[in-house]
Amino acid sequence: MTRSAAGGVARPSITTRAARPARWRACARWPTRGLLALLLAGCGPADEGSPPGGPPAPTRASSAFAFVDVAAPAGLRMQLTSGRTPATQIVEVKGGGLALIDRDGDGDWDVFVPNGATLDSPDRGPGCRLFDNLTQRPGGELRFEDATAAAGLVFDRWGVGVAVGDVDGDGSDDLYITAFGENALLVNDGSGRFEDRTADAGVGDAGWGTGCAFGDLDQDGDLDLYVVNYLAFDVAQPPPGQSFRGVPVFGGPAGLPPQADVLYANRGDGSFADVTRASGCSEMPSAHGLNVLILDIDRDGRQEVLVGNDSMANRLLDDADADADADADADADADADADA
Repeated sequence: MTRSAAGGVARPSITTRAARPARWRACARWPTRGLLALLLAGCGPADEGSPPGGPPAPTRASSAFAFVDVAAPAGLRMQLTSGRTPATQIVEVKGGGLALIDRDGDGDWDVFVPNGATLDSPDRGPGCRLFDNLTQRPGGELRFEDATAAAGLVFDRWGVGVAVGDVDGDGSDDLYITAFGENALLVNDGSGRFEDRTADAGVGDAGWGTGCAFGDLDQDGDLDLYVVNYLAFDVAQPPPGQSFRGVPVFGGPAGLPPQADVLYANRGDGSFADVTRASGCSEMPSAHGLNVLILDIDRDGRQEVLVGNDSMANRLLDDADADADADADADADADADADA
């Protein structure tokens, strides 16, 4: 998703091809610690003074900077609910996410927080919050105002993660919220007000949703949706406590059944089709999923899906059909060269 010069939300720049259910495969699986090391290894800036494969040149000291917590004076005041303190079960310690969204198309980043709930009322918590960005000028003093009611936002389930994307192609940011329970799709009507379209869109998965992300995985110009699920947890019959190296800990994730992720293909009219099975994703073993990132990792013009799991191997999913097409094209080119 890109921002237009006028400050609104523009459609993604996408090369369109004939839509078809892509077949996905796990082309790499990394242990959690291994992936962290891989990411950290690539976090430094490239040094043009070092020869390929040679030792890095000494880096220059960067200019000093410091972060200051300005949430309260800026108007970002709320208490995130995620169970009670002290926590007694794993669902209470996973916390919740937030998202930056230009809900009214004015070019400023507003803040959306799904918020959670408690074990004695898991289906109804204090509710989500939206804060409008009222900052007057670039670099000016940050100022936010609660605009939850003005935006027509109603979501009071146990929210966990959130993704922002234009699901119906009208140029406005929409919201998808994962939850401990049924997920929700809140669609922007173009004026900055939201309507719950979960049922109509067919995206109300009821697992323990954690991460989620939008991306054009089939390259048809619409945003598809990947939803990560965690594990099966019964509030009425919570798992007993466990011990880790002699220290008492919550029950899980070890010993609790993981839940399968879900892949939805955008039909182009604001509704989605569950293509988890058709895409081959259902053939992969379920894992304790936490988050997901969709981007073109290998810069081949197609997006991949990177899934981070808890205490299980992470996954990098690639479009197997697209790779097969590329191999076929390469073989055809080789045959043509041989015949020339």
